[in-house]
Amino acid sequence: MGDFYEALKSIMYNLAIEHPTFYSTILTGLLAAIFTTRTIAKQRELSREKNSLDFQATYKHNQEVSDSWHKIREVRGNLEELKRLGKDECSGEETAKALNVICNEWERCANAIKKNVYDEDFLYNCHGSTVYFIYRDFHPYINERRKKNPKFFNNFVWLAERWCKKRANELKKTDHEEFEQIEKEHLSIKLHLDKIARKMNQGS
Repeated sequence: MGDFYEALKSIMYNLAIEHPTFYSTILTGLLAAIFTTRTIAKQRELSREKNSLDFQATYKHNQEVSDSWHKIREVRGNLEELKRLGKDECSGEETAKALNVICNEWERCANAIKKNVYDEDFLYNCHGSTVYFIYRDFHPYINERRKKNPKFFNNFVWLAERWCKKRANELKKTDHEEFEQIEKEHLSIKLHLDKIARKMNQGS
């Protein structure tokens, strides 16, 4: 082992004598690689922020989304009506179409967050409550659609559960009563969704 280190030292010494720019070239290359890596990372971060701002602006000024919100408020929390609207034969009704618009909008957003196209923290701070309320107040419609295919709104459900947990963890430190309420609601919805998924898997 000692001979190996002696040989290595000799090689390094000879490089320094015979090729004095060798080490400076290596150092320059390493610094350039670090700079490039950081630049790319920063560009990706800025791109995510821009994409998130674009989504927020589009969502806020999307007339179809705005009209859909007005239509679905009438059935908010109406379990039986939401289940009915989730059936295939009711998909052509205006309220069912509106529910589909809202859920699909957040399905696309959740997919972009999954793929790291959007800044999740930024959108959570802006729309965390919106996603939670959709998940809580309109889940019978989502459940009914997922009976047809568990992949329907799969990304949205993933995002809603993720943000519910995040919100619950925040409240756990500040508002224990609201934390328990959200945990209870989240568990109830999740159990229902898991039950649907199991039935679908048994039937396949």
